[in-house]
Amino acid sequence: MGTETSQARAGMDGELAEALVRSRRFFTRAEVSEDLRTLHRKGGRQADEFYRDRWSHDKVVRSTHRRAQSPVSTCR
Repeated sequence: MGTETSQARAGMDGELAEALVRSRRFFTRAEVSEDLRTLHRKGGRQADEFYRDRWSHDKVVRSTHRRAQSPVSTCR
């Protein structure tokens, strides 16, 4: 890796992807940031609802990194 910095600007994968991301402002009451990366909601605990709903699947889906249970009994 060199020490040169890239002048390329981060962006969407294409025009269609950008159009889809831009359209979300019509489907939410939250304020969409200028760079289309964040949603800003006003309010108390209701503002956290988006985050909680987004990650709620973690409570349902079991981790694949959990230590496997051994079929052999370890009792002595």
